[in-house]
This record gives sequence, structure tokens and C-alpha cells, in this order.
Amino acid sequence: MPDYTTSIDIDAPRDVVFDHLVDARLMVTWMGEHAQLQARPGGEFAVDVQGYLVRGEYLEVERPHRVVVTWGMEGAPRLPPGASRVTFTLTEVGGGTRLHLEHANLPEPHAARHAAGWANYLDRLRQAAAGEDPGPDTFEPASPARRAIDSYYASWRTGIDGFDGSRLEALLATDLDFEGPIAGHRVGAAGFIGGLRRFVEGLQEPIAMLEEVAGNSSGAALYDAVLPGGSMRFAEFFRVDGDRIASLKLVYDAARYVELGGR
Repeated sequence: MPDYTTSIDIDAPRDVVFDHLVDARLMVTWMGEHAQLQARPGGEFAVDVQGYLVRGEYLEVERPHRVVVTWGMEGAPRLPPGASRVTFTLTEVGGGTRLHLEHANLPEPHAARHAAGWANYLDRLRQAAAGEDPGPDTFEPASPARRAIDSYYASWRTGIDGFDGSRLEALLATDLDFEGPIAGHRVGAAGFIGGLRRFVEGLQEPIAMLEEVAGNSSGAALYDAVLPGGSMRFAEFFRVDGDRIASLKLVYDAARYVELGGR
């Protein structure tokens, strides 16, 4: 899995920067709206960041030069709580501090998003630790469409044992507009969820996501799925209205789907 590394120089002593990594009151001056931190090995590391619930624990707390935490997110099947590791190393540079960050074991597509996020939040840390006001946090970790599409796949991509119909009901518009090669054009989330369940029942292993793209209100995904008779490729195109998927178009080879035993 990709690792992300970066370094910044901060015009503040190491002890001050260190405090911003272990004190909940100081943490939220640069990242998150709420934090619960128990800065000791095995202690809780919990920060709510723009609606994302970051959860993990402290592994190493060595004042004033090193902090290591595990890092994951509630509701993220590819990056669950504690799944990755963040290491902060603090070194004296002149009258200030050089912070080196390494974020290890980040799966795609989370790696690219976290790279953008760390660029934003480390700059805010640089300002906060130096006694400046970073101002309101305007960073958007993901577009509404990205969040909706990620949640959609999280509700079924691992197979029937992980199928979450209730989550899908909350995510899909009641009058979902759906189109597929076999189903044709239909309207209604209930019928779509039933058809999706049948499809997932035939999966032999979790789908392999090849590519995902998303803007503010639309997105698409390309993935391979293993059916009883072999593997084939699918593409899905989404339109998102608010926090719900309003329309979905599925593209695949219908004849091959039947040949491979798709349900």
C-alpha cells in the first residue's frame, strides 16, 4: 500500500508542536471539530474531521520528538479504525521545529485524498503552533458524490455477508432512476436493491475496484467481479442529489453475464 511522507518547518519549539499532537484542546485548533486523546501507548486517538470519524490509538509517545498513532475511519471498509499508521518526528532546526510525517499502509483511493488533507492540515498546524490563527477550516475531504459512491460500494462490495440493505435504503433516492442491460429502465430504489442483492449473492469474491472518479454531483466507477463462471468488467455511472444517489446506469456485456452464471 502507498505511503505518504512530507516535512514542514514550524516557527515554534518542539515542546509546543508536540503539545499540538497530544492535547485535545490544541488538536482542534488545527485539525478537527472534536477530539478525544489519551496520549499514552494504547490510549485513544479519536478526532472528528469534517464529518469523518478518525479512530485509532497512540502507539508511541516520546516527548518531545516522536508520536505514532494508528489511523482509520468509521464506516470506511478499506481504511477501518486503526488500519494505517501515522508517525510524527520532531527535530530542532534553528529556533524552530522540523516536523516529518509518514502515513503508512494507506490503500487507494484513500492515499490521494489523505495527501491533499495532510497538505491542508499541516499548514494549519504550522500556523497554530506558531501562535497564529489558521482561521476556519474550509477543506473538503471529498465531494458529496464521492462520499455517496464510496458508501454505496461499502454496503455490498465484499459479498453477501457484508450486504447492508438498510444502508442502501438510506443512500438511494426512493425514486431512484436505474438503467441496466438486462433490467432495462426502471424507477424505484426497492426494486434496485433486490436486484443488487441477487447480483451480490453470485459474487465469488469481493469486487476489484479499478478506477473511481467523482465531481460534486456525478461520478463513475470501473470494477471487475468474479461470477460462478469467471470474471467480467462492469462500469457504473452516478448522479447524486444532495447526499443521495438519484440515478445510476450500469454498463456490461449482458450475454457474457448470463454465460458466466450471473444472477
